[in-house]
Amino acid sequence: MEKVYVEFEGMRYLINHPDHGMVIRGRQLALIALGEYGELPKAIYEAQAAHGIPHRFAWRGIENSLGDFGWVSPPTKGRPVEA
Repeated sequence: MEKVYVEFEGMRYLINHPDHGMVIRGRQLALIALGEYGELPKAIYEAQAAHGIPHRFAWRGIENSLGDFGWVSPPTKGRPVEA
């Protein structure tokens, strides 16, 4: 498997590891694509779409009856971009 990364604000995130994060679909994925959970998840969504890989994210908390996540983050912890 070729590793795919997103660089954002000096950090690099692996976005296609099959064991990290959960595949997100439906309404929650649309909210991520619209940037409702911030610019980093949106950038990851766009990179995953461009590479044709599943949309995996970490998430926590349910806020309402629609099941909106309280928080969405990259599927893996970021590491500083090497100079």
